[in-house]
Amino acid sequence: MDSIKMSYRGFCFNANPKTVKAVMKKETEVTLFPFKHGRCREGAQAPITVEGSGSFFGENARAQAQALLSVFKRRGAAYLFSPVLFPIKAVFTSLEFSLDAPKNRIDYRFSFVQESSEKGGSFDFGYTLAEKGENLFDISSRTGVSIESIIDLNGFETPFSVKEGNRVWLR
Repeated sequence: MDSIKMSYRGFCFNANPKTVKAVMKKETEVTLFPFKHGRCREGAQAPITVEGSGSFFGENARAQAQALLSVFKRRGAAYLFSPVLFPIKAVFTSLEFSLDAPKNRIDYRFSFVQESSEKGGSFDFGYTLAEKGENLFDISSRTGVSIESIIDLNGFETPFSVKEGNRVWLR
């Protein structure tokens, strides 16, 4: 998987966190009818949350933890680049540290919440990440960029040579 390094406000994790999870939810309303099939109606999409954990090791661990803490203390939203989804504008909402002194390790947990789930607030970074099971036909349909352009920009041999997580340049 051609994964990008996680970064936020200029802080780039030297190795991606051990776990990173993105949660996307929609409000739904289910109506059941007697003797008929039920109906599900979609509502608003909730902001995306990104949570995870990792460790800083060695003599540099405290400096890395301090740098991450200073990023956490800054107010407002910024772009979060994560290995699990496209870049989103997010607020750094929680940060937790624990020290394992004998192993010279600082463990951390974090969470981010998307500033807005509205499409109008998104930013075009010029690429997308290939989703599970996608080929270039799917990516072309999803992004509106021709297959020929995608192949020229990325050097894929066939429309089926893309793998989940590949960064696919669109311009």
